[in-house]
Amino acid sequence: NIPGAVAGQRYTPKSYPYVTGCDSMNLDLLLNADSDLTFPISGGCATAGIAFSSNFIPNISTVRVANTSENRLSITVDGTNATPDILSMISPAPFLIKDGFMCGTADDSIDVFIPTNRLTSLPQTLVTKCVLPSGEVRVISLSTIKFSPTGPEVFRAVTETILDGYDELLQAMEFALGNAAYASTCTMFLEVKSNNSSIDAVSCYSLKSQLLNTNGLSCVYFNINMLILEQQEISLDITNAREGMPLQLQPNITLAMAIRHVPKISLTALERTPISMMKGASLAAAQYMASLGQNVYADYLEEQLYVVFDVADIEEGLLIPDWLVAVVCTLTGLCFLLWGWTKKYLDIVYTSSLYGIVSKSIKGESHVIMRSKINPLQVDDRHIVPDNDDDNDNDTRSDGYNGNDTHSDFAETMAERIPQVENATSMEEIEMADIAVSMEETEMTDTAVSMEKIGTTSVEGASELNP
Repeated sequence: NIPGAVAGQRYTPKSYPYVTGCDSMNLDLLLNADSDLTFPISGGCATAGIAFSSNFIPNISTVRVANTSENRLSITVDGTNATPDILSMISPAPFLIKDGFMCGTADDSIDVFIPTNRLTSLPQTLVTKCVLPSGEVRVISLSTIKFSPTGPEVFRAVTETILDGYDELLQAMEFALGNAAYASTCTMFLEVKSNNSSIDAVSCYSLKSQLLNTNGLSCVYFNINMLILEQQEISLDITNAREGMPLQLQPNITLAMAIRHVPKISLTALERTPISMMKGASLAAAQYMASLGQNVYADYLEEQLYVVFDVADIEEGLLIPDWLVAVVCTLTGLCFLLWGWTKKYLDIVYTSSLYGIVSKSIKGESHVIMRSKINPLQVDDRHIVPDNDDDNDNDTRSDGYNGNDTHSDFAETMAERIPQVENATSMEEIEMADIAVSMEETEMTDTAVSMEKIGTTSVEGASELNP
């Protein structure tokens, strides 16, 4: 809970773009409280160390180190099991030393296991941050994957079942386990790859339980990221929240956050955990914690946590009631039904555009591609709407043709035909009347009458008269 928080506001820990102040680190492997192995590098500005918490007691006189490359180490050391009746997992504890100040983190739980050729605990990422009295910030993150093969002969099979990726460290560990007198000794194997402020490693040690009368391997694949940031000015917000008290030197080993990664379950088996995913989780956790800087200050001695927040107001959106959604959906459905009914039962003249009607009417007499004009409206050289310049009362063309003449001639012909048909008393007389009218129409000066039907409307027109 945030003291004094206002409802309706969003509180986000304030972050800032950080700059690292030291990237090259010496490597220190702490095998027990009395002895360690140091591997300095040129230009190292700090020491990145790894301690191992377990019931394994190493015999320092039996340490064997092989530098396979500039940043690769293979280490083997014999020892004894401090608790002969039980088997416990090995847990790496990374630490960082610079200018006499130590900052570290560790998993304080000790896992007791029986070799089962599977994971002994969920993969996890630990992260901590140390803020020195000077304002300097240091961050350490650790990701681990712990598993327990029953012997060297199944190491590769078990590893490939658990991990997605069999890299050079696992291959080197398989080779080291195959060359050891596994059954009769208690031996620790360590393969390390150091890359400036990032360390990848896999460690296994063989144990024998007298109570269970069984041998087993305790193995862990882990990745470490360490960040030393350039010194910052003391945060006034934190100082004011602490009522002017200076920043205190905190314990050397702390734990700020623990993240457990739950593997996906496919049918009845767990999916493999990608090594790249665990490395990415370790780096992301370290970078996020570094971006908070002094804005998140944990006082472990006073058991107080101080956080500087960015505050943003939350604007509530418009709540659409359910009844309105139902009405809109209903109206939309009715509109679709009405549209479908009109397409099926109404004539095309009511359901299609002017272009659609015209194109269907002249489809058999025109090209596949019909050319059209807007003003005057024409489709395939056929006038659909008269030109704006045309006289609506008298369609006289430039060649002297008057369209009204043809209409009047046609009307006179029909007027002559109607009495003949009305006075006819038989079908023969009607046919003779039709023949007479046809002959009169033939005598007209080659008048052509074109009938076009658009929708349900008939349009009568006459072609040009030849003098």
